[in-house]
Amino acid sequence: MKLIIRADDLGFSEAVNLGILKSVKDGLINSVGIMPNIVYAEHGYSLIKDENIALGQHTNICAGKPLTDPKLIPSLEGHAVFSENFFTALKNVAKRHNLFYCIPGLDKKWEEENGIYGLGFMKLTPDNMYNPKEYYTECMDKIKSHPCSVAIFHPGYLDNYILTHSSFTHIIAMECEFLCSEWLKNFIKDNKIELVDFRNYK
Repeated sequence: MKLIIRADDLGFSEAVNLGILKSVKDGLINSVGIMPNIVYAEHGYSLIKDENIALGQHTNICAGKPLTDPKLIPSLEGHAVFSENFFTALKNVAKRHNLFYCIPGLDKKWEEENGIYGLGFMKLTPDNMYNPKEYYTECMDKIKSHPCSVAIFHPGYLDNYILTHSSFTHIIAMECEFLCSEWLKNFIKDNKIELVDFRNYK
């Protein structure tokens, strides 16, 4: 059984960057997605650039400023976040630049072709929280049945930017603590799960 544990949103804020760094150094994060169009992306990269992780682009069109003149990409407006056009564009850009395109959990064909399967979204309570121990325990059958699974988290700390720009507040601090917990480390060890990262699948 193989598992990739990924942290998304590097660059979202200074506090998120510090929480991701903590999750890498003291926790089990081995893959990180950076949002290059966010103000704190350079800060986040400077923190983790020498760590032994797989670093990838976490494409987002919802936050920050576009890196391209919006007049040149009129089709990426409105509700394009989970549209087929958006995913097709990402695939085309990745292919053109010989990049590993990764979309577990949202594209079943991609999962079958690459042998990497998303564990699925957490079921959040009305206050945007969940029990991470229950989540991992419930996902164990998926982890056992697939050659490789990927769990995606959004660890971080809180700062004013997150409190005023995101609905993910307490959850990111909780995930940061959980990813560094002895419970998770023992869960991985006791279930004989091999941690890998996206560099194993380029």
